Order: sequence, then structure tokens, then C-alpha cells
Amino acid sequence: MDPRHSFTLVIHFIWIDYFLLNHDKLINVICSWEVLLAFLGFVCRNSIISIKYAYYNKGEREGLRMPPPKWTDEHQKRKSIASGWRFPMEHQNLVEDEMNQAQALSDVHLQAASFTVDEDVATILRRFDCHLDYLADNHFNKKNEVTAGFIVHQCLRQAFGDDLQVRTSLFIFIAPFFVAVIPNAVRISNSAPPFGETIEQGIILVGIFAMRYVFFSQLFLFGSIAILDFRRRRKAMKLIGKMVQYPGVRLDEFLNHRGYKGEKKDTEIKKRKLKEEKKFWADMNPNTKSKESESIDAVTELEEANSDGMIAEVKENKRLSEMRVFVDLRKEGNAFAWVLSRRTTKMFGNGYNMKVQAYVGVLFFWALAATVSLNALFWGRTLHYVGTPYYIIVNVFLISLCVLRAISEATKLQGLVTAHRMILKNEIFAIQQTLLDNDEMEKQKQNKTLSLDERMMRAKMPISPFRRNSPVPKTFKEKDNQEKKLKEVKELLMRSDDLIGYQEEIHLPVNVMGFHATSGVYNSTVGILVTFFVLATEGWASGGLSYINGWASFAT
Repeated sequence: MDPRHSFTLVIHFIWIDYFLLNHDKLINVICSWEVLLAFLGFVCRNSIISIKYAYYNKGEREGLRMPPPKWTDEHQKRKSIASGWRFPMEHQNLVEDEMNQAQALSDVHLQAASFTVDEDVATILRRFDCHLDYLADNHFNKKNEVTAGFIVHQCLRQAFGDDLQVRTSLFIFIAPFFVAVIPNAVRISNSAPPFGETIEQGIILVGIFAMRYVFFSQLFLFGSIAILDFRRRRKAMKLIGKMVQYPGVRLDEFLNHRGYKGEKKDTEIKKRKLKEEKKFWADMNPNTKSKESESIDAVTELEEANSDGMIAEVKENKRLSEMRVFVDLRKEGNAFAWVLSRRTTKMFGNGYNMKVQAYVGVLFFWALAATVSLNALFWGRTLHYVGTPYYIIVNVFLISLCVLRAISEATKLQGLVTAHRMILKNEIFAIQQTLLDNDEMEKQKQNKTLSLDERMMRAKMPISPFRRNSPVPKTFKEKDNQEKKLKEVKELLMRSDDLIGYQEEIHLPVNVMGFHATSGVYNSTVGILVTFFVLATEGWASGGLSYINGWASFAT
């Protein structure tokens, strides 16, 4: 067991046992419900820890028992939600390892599939500096093709490089403190010491306050990371979908230049050492000025190189913002590669996503248990301190926000399935109209060529392929070739639509708390919590409740 977990467990039971042993003396001073709710928070926190290990595979569970270097602290961090999955770009090859696992789960090999794109764009992508396992050029594709593995890899790095927003990070640290201090603040408002009058009371109240802050800060953290995970997945899927919608995705929207944290650290360490060397020679004897000068020159050269690099990066970013990647689903192999790319993107980080789904369930359990406790206070006419209901209400409200936001993000992610299927259906619809146009043109074979007016009329169609600068057939031979290809593409798009629909709406939809992520789950969650709050309000209003010196008193 982690020493930190052991320490937390020992301290926790010291506080709980001390309260139980002195229960008769403290019952009218310390609210038993405060201790119970703190214990409930401890249970939820430990449930999250248990879930972390529950989703380890057999090899990882065996590795936990292995001494370094087979299992190190770095291995532990890579597998944790709060460290590895929150900062996947800071752990070398974590994104690549998870992408390899996603391909294995999906039974695909993305480096063997390629997208056909504009040749100028393909040239940039094929020269882009990226991971060696996911190069755009696989030595078999053409100059106007890039591997599906490269496209997916860049989309995932772009999406999963996002961290929690600043306001979310502040919420994680401020909200638990605000919630934890509510019972103590209420004691002050009732002219009572916030942490009791005796040492015994102080031990219990300080311990409960610490437990509330530590345990619920972790609940808020994991809830926020659950929201972040679904948001990242939605961003990656949106990039994949946007590429097949004209005019496509800007290169700077999905190409990721960010290196790993270790690479940045190496540069910073090198620069710091050069500055330290400069200071060292400056403090030495004047006879060593030549060495000092060499050190200064080295620092200057490094700074100039960094400056030139920044200028070059600005120019490159401007260039990338003007070019776009557009994947035309009507071109050979694009629809096939796109379906495989979506499948791999969905399965990326599957083990972490299973944990996240369970974490949302734990948070909902806490909110539900707390609202049940609130009903027990009022309907059971139990003795409690006035700060306890306030504490429950505020805590449940904040935790419920995390739960509902996570469900909302999961629902939006599942909603992209319908949006992407609509892209395919639009393509099928446009192709069918083109085929009907070709049938009409069969009637004009005596002209040997298509009239200019007819070509212009077709070019103005609202869902026309010509908005993508597709060539207009000028002869009947070209028309026949186009018709044959369009029929083949139409068949493939129809099969792709059916496959995505079955796999992501029936077989493997996005889940949250064990249910399919739909608006019904969101509405049901809101309904359950609101119902319990309404019941608690009715119990409070009908119980003849009043507070004397901060303690509940019920009318007989």
C-alpha cells in the first residue's frame, strides 16, 4: 500500500475512534452527522483509489509487486488519472502507447491506411517533424497521400494536450476549503469557538475539517478530470469530423509542435548552467576573463538561437494558418481510412475512460447519499447542528455540478456520432443527385459534349461537389467513368454509415455511470437529486424545526 494512503488511513481512524470512545461527552458538542459525512467522504475517496487499481490489466497488477526498475514511480504516475492522464504530453510516449493499444483493441493498423489530400498540403505534412512511429510518409503511399496514423496522432496530441482551465483549477482548491469551513463558520456566527472549547473537541473538529478538505478536494479533482477527459475526446472527434467537411481544418488547428516536458527541461537546464558558468567566471580572477568571455558568448549564442527560432516559429504558424487539410470522402480510400481513424480515436485511452466513467458514478453516489442524509435529518427528527444542513446543501450542489457537467460532455461526445453520420448521408445524397443528373445527360448524346449552360447549372447545386473544385466531365466517356466511381463510393459510404451506426450507437456507445450517454441520463440525474431536495424541504417545513444555540429542536 502507498505510504500516503496508510498514513491517511491511520489518522482517519484515530479521529473516528477518538470520537467514538468519547461519544457520551461530545454528543452535545460535536454533531455526529459531521463525523458520518466525513467518513462517507473517506469511503468515496477510497472507492476512487480502488477503481484506479481495478482497471489495471493483469501485467500491470503483477508489475505493482515488482521492485525498480520493473515498476517505478514513473510507471505509477503514467497509470494515474491525476498525473499521467491529466498531463499525457509530459510523459514520454504515453500518447503513442495508448494509441498502439487503441489500434490493437480496434483491430486496425493506421499506418497502412492513407488519406489523399492536396499535394501542397501533403508535402508539408510528410516533412513535419513528429514521432517516428507515426510519420505521414510510410514509404509506400503517394506524394499526395498521408498516413491515417499521422492524422490521428496529431489530432490526439492536439486534443489531449489541453489541461484544466485556470478557473477550474481554482475551483478545485477553493471550493473544498469553502465547503469544509462552513460548519466552523456557522459555529462562529452562533458565538461558539470554531474548533471547540477543549483539547478533545479541538482534536475531533480539526481532524474532521482536515478530512473534509483533503477528501473532497480529491473528489472535486477527479470530477474535473472526468469532465476534461470527455471534453478532450470530443475535441479530437470534432477534428476528425471537420477534416471531411469542406473547406477542412487549418494546419495550425491540428498540427502539434509541443515537445515533451523532458525536452523543454533539457533546454532550460542547459541555459541555466551556462548562466551559472558565466557568473562563476565573473567572480574569478581578472586573468580568467577569456573564459568568462567564452561563457558569455555561449549564453548569447543560445539566446540568439532561441530568438531566431521564435521568429521562424511565428512565420511557420502564419503559413500553417493559411493552409487546410481537406479529406474528400469521394476519393479512393479516404472513406475507409476515415472510418478506421474514428474507431481508433474512440478507443484511445480506453482504460482511463473506464475509470473516468466510474469516478462520475462515485460522485453521484456521494451526492445521492448526502441528500438521503439531509432527509434523515429532517424526517427522522434527529439531533444535529445547524451548520450540517448548510454543509450538505452546498456540497451536494457543487458535486452535482461536476456530475452533470461530465454527463453533459459525454452526451455531446455521443452526439458527434449522429453529426458524423449526417456528413456521410449528405455525401450519399449529393452523389445520388449527381447520378440522376448523369441520367438526364444521356438524353443529349447527339451533342457529343455537355453544354456549358448545363455544367454551370450543376455547379450551382447547393450540395454540389464543385464547391471543392472537382473537375466537370466534358465528354460522355469522362461522365461514364465518373458515374462508375461515384456508384462505388456511394456503396462504401453507405456501408460506412451502417458500420458507425451499429458500432457507436448499439455496440460501443459512450457510457457514463454505466448508462448510454443521452439526455435521458442527464434529466434522470437532475430529477433524482431535485426530488430528494424537495422531500427534504417538505420534511423541514412540516417538522416544527427550530434551532436553540445552534442545535436542532423539534416541536412535539
